[in-house]
Amino acid sequence: MKSKLSTTCDFLFRYRFVIAFFIFVLCVLFEISGSSIGMWCSYFGEEDKDILFGVSRPIRSDEWAVFTPMGMSQYYNYSGSFPYFSDTVRACPTDVFLEYGQAVKNPLVVFRPFYWGYLFLPVAKGMSFFWCGRLLALLLVSFEFGLLITNKRKLLSLTMAIMIAFAPPVQWWFANTGLVEMLIYMQLSVLMLQKYMTDSRFAFRLLYLFVIVICAGGYVLTFYPSWMIPFAYILLALALWVFIENLKNCKMRISDWLSIGVSVLIFAVSMIYFYHMSKETIRSLMATVYPGSRFETGGGMLNLLFLYITNIWHAVLGDGALVNVCESSYFIDFFPVCWILPVLALLRSQKKDMLLQFLLFVSAILGIYCVFGFPKTLSKISLLSNCQATRVLVALGFCNVLLLIRTLSQPCSVCSSSVLKSVAGSFVTVFIAVQACKTLNTGFLYKNKVILFGTILTFFVLYFCLLSFKSKRRFVWISGTIAVTLFSSLLANPVRHGIKSVENISVLKTWRETHLQKPDAKWLIENCDYPITNSGLLIGIPAINSTNVYPNLDRWHLIDPERKYETVYNRYAHISMKLEEVPAASFDLLNPDWFSCTLSISDAKKLGVSFVMSNRKLFSYIYSGDMTLLAEANGFYFYKINEVAVPMEILGDELPSFEPTETSFPYFIDSENISSRAISLAGWAYHENDDCDVYIGIEDKTFKAQKVHRPDVKEAFCLENDTQGFSATIPLESDLQSYTLYLVNNSKKEIYRKTISISKSDDLDELFSNAVDVE
Repeated sequence: MKSKLSTTCDFLFRYRFVIAFFIFVLCVLFEISGSSIGMWCSYFGEEDKDILFGVSRPIRSDEWAVFTPMGMSQYYNYSGSFPYFSDTVRACPTDVFLEYGQAVKNPLVVFRPFYWGYLFLPVAKGMSFFWCGRLLALLLVSFEFGLLITNKRKLLSLTMAIMIAFAPPVQWWFANTGLVEMLIYMQLSVLMLQKYMTDSRFAFRLLYLFVIVICAGGYVLTFYPSWMIPFAYILLALALWVFIENLKNCKMRISDWLSIGVSVLIFAVSMIYFYHMSKETIRSLMATVYPGSRFETGGGMLNLLFLYITNIWHAVLGDGALVNVCESSYFIDFFPVCWILPVLALLRSQKKDMLLQFLLFVSAILGIYCVFGFPKTLSKISLLSNCQATRVLVALGFCNVLLLIRTLSQPCSVCSSSVLKSVAGSFVTVFIAVQACKTLNTGFLYKNKVILFGTILTFFVLYFCLLSFKSKRRFVWISGTIAVTLFSSLLANPVRHGIKSVENISVLKTWRETHLQKPDAKWLIENCDYPITNSGLLIGIPAINSTNVYPNLDRWHLIDPERKYETVYNRYAHISMKLEEVPAASFDLLNPDWFSCTLSISDAKKLGVSFVMSNRKLFSYIYSGDMTLLAEANGFYFYKINEVAVPMEILGDELPSFEPTETSFPYFIDSENISSRAISLAGWAYHENDDCDVYIGIEDKTFKAQKVHRPDVKEAFCLENDTQGFSATIPLESDLQSYTLYLVNNSKKEIYRKTISISKSDDLDELFSNAVDVE
């Protein structure tokens, strides 16, 4: 009689697709995702309340500061939602289908099924569709593929599925490099090829062909050669194995050949259409200084083959042994045991396993490239010249996992029956691995004794069980490997419920309201660095210095006509810009993917900029009339660039002829800056929900202040509108002792006044503690 555990496992196996579907639906309904988008809350001084568990990862800025904001901008694009060429990114037509692969309303999106949710769901549910759909698909496809290469050994297949889906590089690079899609499409296409060759029903063969075409197109459109090419070697080996194994029993009809021909034609036409749409983007990318066209020869990765033993601490520490945790992440493939065991299996077996031979051959090619490198000619012929060795190492790790699982599923025993030999082999392997990692980063494993001895003990046990893969040790290795893999990366990404905290950021809400006054206008984000320069993408703001995923040379030539700085801005780049009174614009390269630009207000106008968002008060431009302050929120200011300088309106000593009263009114002076030339004031004042204007009286002159949107005041006092803010920069002819604040009530036709003395105190709360009358 079956045990309850066995019955439960059988139930889960039988209904795995149905269960996965219901989990997927629930995740989408509850807006579950793994995005670190909550990092924006910390940048704007607010709290992220959407995380269920885990933490947002600052290091994943490619996801939360570029990829996800670009995806959200597709909803708000002013010329129409989900365009192939966005008007929001870079504030000029930008190919977002190729670069960072966003959802678009174009037939080619059929090759990106995980993006379909964005097209018909709200943004938070679209994100959930993307994140949860890919993870569940990768788990299911990897499990099915495991069943294929292990001859339907369920426990080994489950182990392989977890080793792949929760591999450190998969989780730390989960969102925006196409790695997840590559793993899904390559395994699924091989599964469909096997189904096609073993199922003679024509209707089903058409279905298998359709899926293969989707997989092929999706794989190509990941457009990340550093991984596409080495993974293609593995894909070729797997497909060749399936083809040879099933060739004898595969019966082909004329209708089958015709359907294959049509499928190839559809794929070819689709890729030609893609090239037609994106050819200019590809040319621009190839002509950049960075990343430009690479020519790699590999080599120097020997010690990195053992770096996987440090990966078990990545999620806990949020750090890695190399430059960062992402660059330090590799498949936990148990090298070199993953090579030793299949070699022994081939040597001891009379019937040589074809798949082991193919995978060993590919693993050897990739391993030689990573460790020793190739001559230039061979690198070019093999196409690996387009691949960094650190990226090829990830593909090698995946290949090694397949090698290991295939070997363990073989009927012949390749594991040692001698406990002493297994102990000795485990000790030597752990010693070599620890020493290799020590040469890469002495401080990582030796941070404390728990990390060092925890690593040594964990992998000693796993190596021992692997080298003596029998009975109870088999179960220990399987359960231990699953536990180690999950511990290493299960919390690499947070588990998030919706994005309300980001949508409610006060700065973004105020900015969006200001932008809607002229939605097609271009913005410049001033005096801010990345990632703030990309914050506008979250709400569809077309900013010229949002991440330039490829350069707009024509734009920069407008302020650099002699092309003096072209090598600086001809690149993928994050861009910091600062307005200064300079005779000519200048550019400085700060990092390979980051440059700064200092320019004048006239240069900004040449670039077509109409509005500015800044983290500082640009009083000199307000005083000169070049800018008008439109709104302020939480230390960020939103300005309009005036086409023609409009100096502040001077009304003489005449106020509107309303009734002067002694009525008090709530107000506050947020800032007061005095120089020998001018006084600059910013604050708020109101009277109930009446229509009011603020005037500043200095000596015998009266100045009308500019209205500023203040949603914080509106919310605090439950008002109907948010125009209670004011800003004024007023010229001075002599030392100033005091000024008068007038609130002109246009609704009641009354004037209220308050005389304010100038203080030298820098403490605003103390400065106005007696003068301010706030309800």
